[in-house]
Amino acid sequence: MVVAASISQFAVGRNQKRIIPRKKMAENQNIICAPPDCAIKINKWKVREGFSVTGGNIILFYECPGGPEKDIRRLKATKAGVVKKRLAKEGEIVERGKPLLELQQCSHTTVIKDMCADCGADLRQDEQAGGSEASVPMIHSVPELKVTEKLAKKLGQADTERLLRDRKLVLLVDLDQTLIHTTNDNVPNNLKDVYHFQLYGPNSPWYHTRLRPGALQFLAKMDPFYELHICTFGARNYAHMIAQFLDEKGRYFSHRILSRDECFNATSKTDNLKALFPCGDSMVCIIDDREDVWNMAANLIQVKPYHFFQHTGDINAPPGMSKNELDGKGVDFKDLIGQAHKEKKDKEGSRPPTPKIETEEVAKPGEDSSKPEEKEPSAVKAENEKESAVADGKEEEKPPETKQADDGGTKEEKTDSTDGKKEDASEEMVVVKKPDSDSGENLIEIEDPDDY
Repeated sequence: MVVAASISQFAVGRNQKRIIPRKKMAENQNIICAPPDCAIKINKWKVREGFSVTGGNIILFYECPGGPEKDIRRLKATKAGVVKKRLAKEGEIVERGKPLLELQQCSHTTVIKDMCADCGADLRQDEQAGGSEASVPMIHSVPELKVTEKLAKKLGQADTERLLRDRKLVLLVDLDQTLIHTTNDNVPNNLKDVYHFQLYGPNSPWYHTRLRPGALQFLAKMDPFYELHICTFGARNYAHMIAQFLDEKGRYFSHRILSRDECFNATSKTDNLKALFPCGDSMVCIIDDREDVWNMAANLIQVKPYHFFQHTGDINAPPGMSKNELDGKGVDFKDLIGQAHKEKKDKEGSRPPTPKIETEEVAKPGEDSSKPEEKEPSAVKAENEKESAVADGKEEEKPPETKQADDGGTKEEKTDSTDGKKEDASEEMVVVKKPDSDSGENLIEIEDPDDY
């Protein structure tokens, strides 16, 4: 028994001897030392206590005693962290290999795309940087930016105090069938108060959006009392486009737009409330046309769905959660489109054929001005062509050709002169046609039902 006890004590002693150096090595990993080749004299520190340092940052300027005069060198950090303590003063001589600076490992409280926003460490590649507890996204349109729960509560408390100072609450508003109604169906392009737009270029589908009557006035009245947020299951491009229609100057919503791309759950919006309001949603009010996506929340005010376009419900409804609505609601534009096509055909059929004759006659005077001189001496033509192809003569003949091309309607020259704006618009990723773009005579005004 005595032998066994002595062996166990010996083993423990050996283990303790092994553990102690490891702890010292772990502590030394957060210390930056002087170069091992020579002693240094510190000229000037470039960091102070509490300063974040990344690998490659200059921490001080130094010179080697006994070396060439004015040979100022730079010492760069090899580790990332926060400066805890400077172990030497300016003007002091530090022996080679001696500690200069003590670093505290960064806690990575703010992370964006696996990169620390405080120290700049790449958390995917730098093993010494350690992990991060940042998991709470607090900015609507940047879900990749995350903070720790401790920092989230601190920021949330600051937001709460700011709202109380401003004497405001928070209002989350839905878009589809709450403030607007959007369809992908074919509708006339001259409807009054209807926006027509494409999200993904000129070859993408057209969207047609009608604002709910009184929506703009409602936002203007709520703005003094609420901080307005958008929360929708529409895509990010769609949400920001609709926000421009509702808030052209960005006074109401600013960057506070939460779309489907930032939602944690494809069928529920409540999961994002904890991230947006880490201190609780006691100051939050919600308006939406459906309560199932909010899990029947107590602070939800359900509004009657706005239905303007017949045969179209909520185009951004979550999968498997489409609403069963009466198809008779809204306006049916099929008959209206048929009448428009019929009127267009009648106008085309009633047009006289004179415009074609006029365009030919307009082009002839330019030709007649040069032809009389060329027709009478036919031999002169052949002699002029055989003598020399003079460049100046050709350049003089070009202007009439461009005029004829303008009259004839060639695409290249039209875009250079009058329709150049159309080509620029087609190259943009987003094409928008505002309701007031048509003249008042051509606009079709449709009244909303009384129960909107």
